[in-house]
Amino acid sequence: ACGCALVSTRCGNVLEFGKDGENCILIDRSVDGLIDGLVRAREKRVDIASAGEALMRTKWSYGAPGNR
Repeated sequence: ACGCALVSTRCGNVLEFGKDGENCILIDRSVDGLIDGLVRAREKRVDIASAGEALMRTKWSYGAPGNR
């Protein structure tokens, strides 16, 4: 949503919306996983950030609860 590519482990709420390589980079919990994820994010950062922002705009409201 903030224009950055999301790099995350496969845990928590990210699994509800995250699609690896499409709107985020999902990594293993290791140093090698982090390095690989950061390299992948750098290569696809514009596409991933755009897809993540589009998802946020269609799934969540930025307004107050009464405006949703």
